[in-house]
Amino acid sequence: MTNDTQQDDKIIRLESDVDEILRNHLPHILASIAQIKTDVGWLKRFFWVITTASIGSLIGAIINLAVK
Repeated sequence: MTNDTQQDDKIIRLESDVDEILRNHLPHILASIAQIKTDVGWLKRFFWVITTASIGSLIGAIINLAVK
């Protein structure tokens, strides 16, 4: 019976620790993840700017060769 009581006490402590983590730390983690997701937006815009400039330069070079 002593082992069962000790195990029950350990389970209760673990459940309370998990509840504390969920209440105190999970919102901070979710906020950090949202901020990282927002911060990646500039990378997408940068990619499209570079891609557009590269394709524009390629088209310009082809037109330049065709005119000469």
